Amino acid sequence: MRRPVPSSPPNRCWAGMKSMFPRSCKITSFISVSLFLSISLFGQSTANWQAGVGAWGAVSNWDCGSGFPNGCVPNAGTAATIGNGGTVLIGTSAAAQSLDINAGSVLNSSTLSLSPSSGRYLTIGDSGFGMLTISGGGTVNDWVGNIAAKAGSSGTVLVTGAGSQWNNSVGLAVGFGGPGTLTIQNGGVVGGGSAIGIGGNPNSVSTVSVDGV
Repeated sequence: MRRPVPSSPPNRCWAGMKSMFPRSCKITSFISVSLFLSISLFGQSTANWQAGVGAWGAVSNWDCGSGFPNGCVPNAGTAATIGNGGTVLIGTSAAAQSLDINAGSVLNSSTLSLSPSSGRYLTIGDSGFGMLTISGGGTVNDWVGNIAAKAGSSGTVLVTGAGSQWNNSVGLAVGFGGPGTLTIQNGGVVGGGSAIGIGGNPNSVSTVSVDGV
């Protein structure tokens, strides 16, 4: 005659008796906590710079909305904006989905990688003045670079020093809205993908200077 087999709750921890699977509950809890942490750390979609001069990787330098009261660090899923006139220092690897330097500047001596997906831009000067400096062997990788994107904006990019690179996988636009300036010097390198446009707005003056390559 078969003995009845006790039924077990979904988590396989039987009440009133020693569990035959003591680790199963612990693993379930661990997975839940891990999932929660992943959502908490990587769920931000926007980040706005709120500091004066500071490091990209400092959590408190970014305003990421009410879900992140202590701030956050942008990642590959974040649209980052610098619009307060501040200066962002990138000394270690950084990432974002897109970056709009609308009023302020970025000084990069490491690696900044933006999403390679369609429509992900690095904009230097959207409706205000933006500046990007790549030096000391730093690298910026993006889909499309856009200097002075709209009327009333202006933008300046300097790529200087051996090993310093600005890589645009699809295209580069200089001054399609307002005056834009791109300077490449002392061994810096800029890649424009399959299309490079300079001075798309007839009412603005845009320049590209190459020196010491």
